[in-house]
Amino acid sequence: MRAPSKAKAGKGTRRKPPEGLPEHLLARLPEEAARRIALSLLDEAAAGCKALLEHDGGREKALHAFRVGLRRLRSNVRAYRPWLEGSLGKPWRRLLRRLARATTAARDADVQIEEVQKLTAALGGPESGGLARLVKRLSARQRRGYERAKAAAREFAAMQQRLRARLGRLRIDRALDGEMAPRTFAAALGPTLREHTGDLVAQLAGVRGKDAVEAAHGARIAAKRLRYVLEPLAAFLDGTERVIKQLKRLQDHLGEMRDLHLLAREAEQVTHGDESGLKALIAAASARSESLYGELRREHWVVLSTAKRRVLARAGKQLRADVEALARAAEARAGGPPRRSIAAKHLMGK
Repeated sequence: MRAPSKAKAGKGTRRKPPEGLPEHLLARLPEEAARRIALSLLDEAAAGCKALLEHDGGREKALHAFRVGLRRLRSNVRAYRPWLEGSLGKPWRRLLRRLARATTAARDADVQIEEVQKLTAALGGPESGGLARLVKRLSARQRRGYERAKAAAREFAAMQQRLRARLGRLRIDRALDGEMAPRTFAAALGPTLREHTGDLVAQLAGVRGKDAVEAAHGARIAAKRLRYVLEPLAAFLDGTERVIKQLKRLQDHLGEMRDLHLLAREAEQVTHGDESGLKALIAAASARSESLYGELRREHWVVLSTAKRRVLARAGKQLRADVEALARAAEARAGGPPRRSIAAKHLMGK
């Protein structure tokens, strides 16, 4: 893939607005828009939760739907926390974080078992005793992981109506001792988008090789957070879809590098003596990680550098420019269509 193009944010396709989001979302109060986005994402997480508990469409697919739904919800709640105070404070954010983390072990085991199968198939040799031990170890972790994930889904199912009720009501308490400046979600978006982009480019500048595991993991998380914040906005800001696609590809590359690192570490822990099969697997995982890092370099996301200072590659700079264009486009629409009047106590459903 080439480095991100320099097309303006005003060009590009838009997604269909997510269910429950009004046409003029950007013209609403930040507090209302944040709650409407969270409610829409809550519906998505609830559907994934139901699928996991009922095994609708296979457990791996259902786990993915629940996990991604939770992560999208959590990322937006985290991004818009100043505007969600009074509905979702720190205890609720901690709860969402705990539930999301409860799905990690099952997901990691699913991916690692699949990676073992792909790498061993590519190697072409028979499965050794060491590889069998590794798969047995991962399968046991997979079973325990799904038990934790289902327990998290049951807890989420039990509390989602409380969460929905808290998000479904907005109370405004503001003094009238002076002129009230108009506030819109569009005007408030810029700082949020710039903060998330700054986090990502700072992490990317520290990825200096396939062994920069922590920096790559941090960059993956930052890319995921920015992507999840942008996704509900794709129906309202031209050019957002293109940035989302770039972030997804970057996230996929960095995520696979992390998965391979974790798999190699697992393989090393079950290696005893001359385990040619496991050693070949570890070597294949390392080679694949090297290839992925090479793709990141060719696509100008990272720069090979031995200098102590962090270096931001061309694609990171372009991404920052693209998101800045989106932020300015939102701010330019801050006037927008007229907003409904908001009383001191306002029920969003009306």
